[in-house]
Amino acid sequence: GALIGFTGVALVVTQGSFGNLKLSGMMAGNLIVLGGAIYWAGFSVATRSLARRMSPETFTFYLLVLGPTAPAAVFFASGRKLPLLSAPPLMILVIAWFALTTSVVAMNIWSWALERIEASRVGSFNYLEPVFASLVAMAFLGERLTASTVAGAALIFLGIYLSTRK
Repeated sequence: GALIGFTGVALVVTQGSFGNLKLSGMMAGNLIVLGGAIYWAGFSVATRSLARRMSPETFTFYLLVLGPTAPAAVFFASGRKLPLLSAPPLMILVIAWFALTTSVVAMNIWSWALERIEASRVGSFNYLEPVFASLVAMAFLGERLTASTVAGAALIFLGIYLSTRK
């Protein structure tokens, strides 16, 4: 199931042509999404035992509050400044609100699932990321629905079904 789902992801990301794999334009973003899904699957396997030993809320706290502390300290110690800090305060507030609320909700659901189901089964749902990214791109960026996206989405759903059925 996982291989079928991953094939679907590759089909959506490359739009059916591996010749499209170049680190520029929209493909760079697609490859970052693909890399993120691979990283997250590994992370889920590596942290599953922790997720089982604490509540989803506690696990989420450690990930979202304590996790970024060291990288943020290194960034600011280097003397760099975030371009976002020069944005209007309302914009910063809105971005922070959406980042926090979506992260907290998503991470709590993820931690709750890891507490109850094997990481490999939970991780298969990461394959949905390019499907939803495509839907958002169609809705907000005017991208067109392609046969590769439909075929890839079908393979993703089939892969998830095969990976999660008992």
